[in-house]
Order: sequence, then structure tokens, then C-alpha cells
Amino acid sequence: MKRTFTLILALLMVLSVIAQTPTKSIQVLSKSIENHEFIQNKFKAIDAKRIQFNNHRAKSNAILKSAQVIKQRLDSIIEEELDSITKQIRLSSKTEFKYNAAGNVTQEIYYFWDKSSGKWIGDWKFETLWNAQGKQYQTIDSEWDVNAKKWVNNYKNETIYNSNGHISTELSSEWDLSSTKWQNSWKTEYSYNSVGIKTQQISSTFDDEKNQWEVSMKYEFTYNSAGKLSLETRYYSDGGSEYLMFSKSEHTYNADGSLKQIVTYTSDFMGGWKLSSRSEFVYDSSGNLTRETSYASNQQSSELVAKWRSEYVFDSNGNMYQEVDYEWDMATNKWFIDWKTEYSFNNSYSYNELLLPYGDLENYFRHMITSGITHERDEDTGELIVSGKMRAYYSPVNISGINDITKHELIVFPNPASDFVIIGIGNLNQVVLVELFDMKGNKVVSRYQSGNEKLYVNQLNSGIYICRIHLNDQIISSKMVKK
Repeated sequence: MKRTFTLILALLMVLSVIAQTPTKSIQVLSKSIENHEFIQNKFKAIDAKRIQFNNHRAKSNAILKSAQVIKQRLDSIIEEELDSITKQIRLSSKTEFKYNAAGNVTQEIYYFWDKSSGKWIGDWKFETLWNAQGKQYQTIDSEWDVNAKKWVNNYKNETIYNSNGHISTELSSEWDLSSTKWQNSWKTEYSYNSVGIKTQQISSTFDDEKNQWEVSMKYEFTYNSAGKLSLETRYYSDGGSEYLMFSKSEHTYNADGSLKQIVTYTSDFMGGWKLSSRSEFVYDSSGNLTRETSYASNQQSSELVAKWRSEYVFDSNGNMYQEVDYEWDMATNKWFIDWKTEYSFNNSYSYNELLLPYGDLENYFRHMITSGITHERDEDTGELIVSGKMRAYYSPVNISGINDITKHELIVFPNPASDFVIIGIGNLNQVVLVELFDMKGNKVVSRYQSGNEKLYVNQLNSGIYICRIHLNDQIISSKMVKK
């Protein structure tokens, strides 16, 4: 589930690792290529899905338009996971998002659930700065130091734009604890043609001993007459002024302009090319990507063999409500399901009525996503079992000033509950009076607590209860189901 909401972040982190891999010899290069190609092949299809969704989004903009000033802001995501020991689903992690007055995300804070203390503990966070044009120009990644009880700098990414508003340079630095200063790490520089299409990017790593940047990789991009990417060529630097071309990817398209196939070749460094991977894409009549299949070269032969396949199912509202991943079993020559995720939506709110931390989440749904359940294949039985759950929490916000409106929604989680619930109201964390009533109107629980405390309900009988809190002069109610 988190792979959906933090897809962009994960992709950037992977690419940053690639950019930090200097190559000084053919031997090192060959080893690097294997890892690089695996990452590239895995994420190529994800990029293609994002491109394809964007291509067809213009056809459906009519149903997404909204002139409402009030939007629903994604405040947090809470996830549960299967406990390998108890085999029970338990609280796992929480992500909180904070925004500036323009509606751009300024903080992403990640927590893990500590079973012993029954509290959320800080894990890591991103803090992002935006310029007057609404473009992010700095992001700092920090980790929570449990012993010092404070956030400690980790990485910093800075983005520089050219006069046309395109990214010209991205700089990454690492925090040096001994000197308490930022140290240069890697740099990527971009070039564009006369119409603003990216044609080249060069990545460099910083040599601390020489105190200078050294080029490590170069990408070149070629486009067809329709302006779509047709060829991506990748080079490693030999450590001097020469580049070694190590791989290339060819893109082909259907008649409607949708991406059909990506074929990647790897250089043998003697003038020849070896077919290394292929990704294929299939769409439904509405233009939604429904299947992507990946093949990779067999180590014993030059033939491509199936590796993995993802299938996507859409509802009548255009939401992707199911994603299924398969792996190829070479022993039986059959596909087997590795994992499956199912999503739920509130179709009362279209994508344009939401305030979200990532702009291209529209690629995955057209309405408010509220929850998800992931099933993974049990290695012992081969059956799919529930391995995780996710729930997204929103609050209404006035986008003309990004001010919270006074209406609050009571959050009861998990619901249904077996042992305990956590009760909250958006981002509020003040102490409130919490009461539970059974369906006969009898008050069965009354206590004061804050939003991150557990309210144990294991002593209650199974059934439906009314949860009520007193917030200032308001009384807010919601239903709770006790299993």
C-alpha cells in the first residue's frame, strides 16, 4: 500500500542511489550494470503507467472539474501489518502531511507504532521549501534519534531552475556528523531542446579527496515525430573524458499514442548488443492500463523469460480498485499470485476536490481513496492471506486561505476493533472526554484521553457502540463496531 502513496519518493531514492555509483573500470561497470538494469526495468513500467494515465486524463477532465473552494485534505495515512509471531494484524506505521498556504506539502513525517509504550515514535521526515512560482527548491531528509530525542539531518536535495522554469540542476548533500556540515554527494544536470523537451542528463559524484565533481553517468533522450520518447541511451563515464554506452531502451507506441512496449539492450563493449529485457503494456477500451508484463534475459541463454506481471482492475467511476502482482514459476511454467491489493473509495469527492501531497496521485484514482487491504502469498500454503491494511484520513480545508473549517470528523481506528481503539479528530491532539454508549443508550465507558492513547474495549460485548467526544462546546459522534 505504501508503494502506491510514496511511489514518487521511492523512485527518486532509487535514482539517487544509481547516481551515487561511480565506475572506474569495465569490471566494476559490469557489476553495476546488472543492478542498474534490474532497477531500471522494474521502474520503467511504473513510469510508463504514469505517462499513460496522463495521456488519457485529458479525455476525462470534465468529470474531475470542480469549482468548490472547500477541499478534502489528506492529513495522514495509518497502516497495519501482519505480526509474524502472533499472526494478528497490528498497527505498524503512520505518515502525516503538512501543507503551506498555497497547498503544497511542506512536511512528511513517518512514525512507527511502538507496542511496548503504545505510542507513535518518530522515524524520519521530509521538509520541503517552495519558491514563489510554486516549485520546490529544497528538501531535507532527517531521522529521529531515539537516544537524543531529536531529529538529525540526513540528506539535502536542492533544485535549480533555468529561465524557462525547467530543472537545470539537482544537488544532493549528506550531513556530516563530525563537522556538523553538509557535504556534497551527487549532482544531476539537465539539457533541453528549443521546445523545452529534456534531451540529456548528466550525473556526477563528488570526490572528497580531489574536492571536485566527477561525471559518473549520462542519459540521452530521442523522440519521435509525435514528441514521444523513442530511445533512451545510458552511458557510464570511464573516469576521464570518454563515455561508455552500456544500455539503451527503445519505446514503441500503439496507434492511439499509448505506450506499447519497451525493449532494453545491454552493450557487450565490443560493438554488439544483447537483448536484456522487455516490458509490454495492455489497455482497456477506456485507455486504462490493465496489464504490464516484464521479461528478462536468461543467464544461460540469450532468450527472454517471463519475470513478473501486474494487472489493474477499474470500477465504473474510473478508480483502480484492485492491483494484482504475479511472478513466473519456471518449474511449472505458470504465473502465480505474489500479492494483491484492493482499494476503497469515497466517490463523493473527485480528484480535483482533494488536496494531496503528490500531484500525480491522480494516476491511480479519480476519487477520494479511503482504505486498502493487501494480501500476500503464504510461502507454506501458497494461499493469499491478509498481510496489511491502510486507511487515509482527510479534513475539510478552505483553499482560498488554507484554513481549517470548524467542522471536525471523529476518527475511530481500527474499526471494527477487538482489543482497543485510537480516537482522534483530524490533527487535533488535545485531551477530550470520550464516552461509549451501547445501542440501548447505556454509557459503558467515560474517560479523558488524548488522540494518541489507546482506549481498551476488550471487556465489551460484541456489537455496535456510539462513540462520543466533547470538544470545547461541540459533541462529535461516530459508530464503533466491537468484534
